[in-house]
Amino acid sequence: MIAAEFVLNGNAVTWITAFLLPVAVAAVTKSGASDRLRAVVLLVLTAVHTLVTQAVDPATGDAILSSTTLNQWLLTTLIAVFSYLGAWKPIAQINDRLLPSVGLGKAA
Repeated sequence: MIAAEFVLNGNAVTWITAFLLPVAVAAVTKSGASDRLRAVVLLVLTAVHTLVTQAVDPATGDAILSSTTLNQWLLTTLIAVFSYLGAWKPIAQINDRLLPSVGLGKAA
């Protein structure tokens, strides 16, 4: 049996997950949900993502909040917003294709 190992640094994980966060927003909001609701859900998800990946020390479980955490949250939010506006919304129409009648907001 061959064991394979795939290692990503923290920045790569941030870029990949931030690019995919709009898919998570589409999964938890209905296709008729307002843009304001989607924005709030995206902000909450980026904050949770940042706290889990940046602010919690995996060795001790201690929470560390710093200016680096804030910078990482801003970067994650920007990547997620631009990936939604630049790729997921116009190309894939992700909100109409992924669970359009499930989740938060009004049905379309």
